[in-house]
Amino acid sequence: PDYSQGSSEFTVLSKENSFDLSINNRIEPQKVAKFSVFDGIKWTTVDSNSIINEEWTHLAATFNGESISIYVNGELEGTENVIGIPTISVNGKLKTRTVDSIESDSDIIIGAYISTNRGEYKVFNQFSGQIDNVLLFDTNLSKKQINEIYEQGLTVLESDKVVIP
Repeated sequence: PDYSQGSSEFTVLSKENSFDLSINNRIEPQKVAKFSVFDGIKWTTVDSNSIINEEWTHLAATFNGESISIYVNGELEGTENVIGIPTISVNGKLKTRTVDSIESDSDIIIGAYISTNRGEYKVFNQFSGQIDNVLLFDTNLSKKQINEIYEQGLTVLESDKVVIP
């Protein structure tokens, strides 16, 4: 990220009313990554512990139906339980429904959050800096798999910097 300009929050990847992976710029806590999911009623958010510096940083986030997690450079930084949605059953009793998936008909957006509230198309939280190699999976990855993806990415980045005389 380039913290010298831009919005108060830099969205890396988002889907309206579904999820948002971002980095705080001027919002407290500053310069940490956060991952949020929307269950149809409220947003649940988990923050990273690490400060995201102005250098290449690998971010990953997962949702397994019960919790969300955020990873920085292949390491698990935080997990937050996604509490069920209160609903009224057919017989009129209040019960909690689990959140099996986060769904939205909206497009996945890289580098911003797009809202279409009231039929208006508005762009928020545009990313300032560079985003590279976005990967999406339709299965929950383990800590080991995320670390392997990070390690493979480092190998690619390091090989890009190799100078052959």
